[in-house]
Amino acid sequence: MSLFWRVFLANAAILVAGIVVLALTPVRVSRHVSAPELIDLLVGLGVMVVVNWVLLRPLFRPLERLSRRMDDVDVLRGGQRVVVDSPGEVGALERAFNTMMERLETERREAGARTLHAQEQERQRIARGLHDEVG
Repeated sequence: MSLFWRVFLANAAILVAGIVVLALTPVRVSRHVSAPELIDLLVGLGVMVVVNWVLLRPLFRPLERLSRRMDDVDVLRGGQRVVVDSPGEVGALERAFNTMMERLETERREAGARTLHAQEQERQRIARGLHDEVG
């Protein structure tokens, strides 16, 4: 379940709990909620849930977009970065991801260069040994 839906459902549960408390709290002498009052509460709950969804959706969309972009990036294909176009914390995550990709690519290049250098030294050592034995 995505972060958006977890937050949305948590908020909806809080709203439902609030409506239940309002429905069960005696406002007048009568302890029973009438049908029109219950309908008003349910309509109010529906409006609050829709407003909750409308307010949260744009806040979580950049995170979902960043997640999709991060899934597509491959460290073996160098130079891939996510576009830093989101404000706030999501923009900071995009920049941090790009920095991490640069570091991984640099470390990968350096490790490859060290391996190649070690192989070349071993070849030279073997070639000297063969040369000395023949000589």
